[in-house]
Amino acid sequence: MEAQAGYGGFIARAEEIFLRPRRQYSWHDVITGARVLRKGGGFRTIEAVSGSTWRAFAGMEPKRAYAGYLVQQRARLKGRLSAVTNEEDLEQLLEEIAAAVRKRLGNTRPELLASYNRVRKPIDLYIEHLVSMSEELADIRGRLVPLLKLPIDKWMFNSFAVFSETELTGVGLSRGLSFGAIGDKATYDELQSLLKAKATRITKIAGMAFHPIYFDLFWNDRFKRWGSNLFETCPDDQ
Repeated sequence: MEAQAGYGGFIARAEEIFLRPRRQYSWHDVITGARVLRKGGGFRTIEAVSGSTWRAFAGMEPKRAYAGYLVQQRARLKGRLSAVTNEEDLEQLLEEIAAAVRKRLGNTRPELLASYNRVRKPIDLYIEHLVSMSEELADIRGRLVPLLKLPIDKWMFNSFAVFSETELTGVGLSRGLSFGAIGDKATYDELQSLLKAKATRITKIAGMAFHPIYFDLFWNDRFKRWGSNLFETCPDDQ
């Protein structure tokens, strides 16, 4: 019962943040910077992908490439997301986005683009934030949230709530690695499958749906923080 109560509280908080955010933003602002309410009053500006991710590309060209594509293709991508009905549909779309962005990264050092997850993580972050907070996707949010993939980075590697030592070593990884350490799609897919299996186990224990993207709320204990959406639960130093 204790486990059920603990998971139940966490899942209820996750549903509020991912499925029923009290404040939403435009597609454009989620990508380029939204005016986000602070707990004590006033506002701050937050983007879906922070500077720490872009520093791994050693320049700002990638930020312009990703953000530019997603803003320019808003109408088309919204239509594609509206047609998504399962994980395979969403994965196909995200791979298409990755291929399109790669073509815009001509000046980025090739060795930086050799890592599958270095290219993929910004896409996962953008789609996570768009699905959970953009006004344009509010009507399909409930259908898309269960399909989202968790953006995997160093923090996730270091979290015992997300991956065990055995799970990481099983795919040739370890704690302390950066997100670029996931070099190929097979490893990325295996990690996502582990998260999905773990989410399924929690769902059975709690008797409530626990979706893989909910693991993101362990980052900086954001599930304990003030706020009704992903942006508002970000620490002030992010």
